[in-house]
Amino acid sequence: MEEFNILKRLMVHFHLLKPTLIKQDNWYPLARGFIKCNMDGGAEGSLGHATCGGLFRDSSKTFLGEFVSYIGIKTALHAKLIIIMRVIGHKHDAGWRKLWLECDSKLVLNAFGNTQIVPWDICGRWRHCLPLCSHMYFLHSHIYREGNQCANKLVGFGLKHKILYKW
Repeated sequence: MEEFNILKRLMVHFHLLKPTLIKQDNWYPLARGFIKCNMDGGAEGSLGHATCGGLFRDSSKTFLGEFVSYIGIKTALHAKLIIIMRVIGHKHDAGWRKLWLECDSKLVLNAFGNTQIVPWDICGRWRHCLPLCSHMYFLHSHIYREGNQCANKLVGFGLKHKILYKW
């Protein structure tokens, strides 16, 4: 229900479809002190206007904030990697020491173990970002797109308005 309230605050109109397949989605509480960031990135076309966005919750599922960032003409892969770098860098600098990132792209998550996945123009920044993870308790995991709808809607909002928003 909390996700619906966030979408309503953003004035995002949505129509719920009747599910064709129902899967059980279990929510496991975070360890005490962890902050979870559900995030997404997208582009209009294979190379087009790109946006990234996400939302933060603490270990008691309390909503802490959301953000949307227009990043220019990029690919969806760029958008997803850029948002990861921004979140890790910003939260490291802010003193957060327990961070869990959740993303709907297994390819992006594989970049943590294989930097050859990362496009050449952001590879230097990616390699600079990775050591920051060793200075905090850092987790990353995959979530199916259906479970990441709030972050997905934030990206759609950002693509429509092409501007930076923070709440």
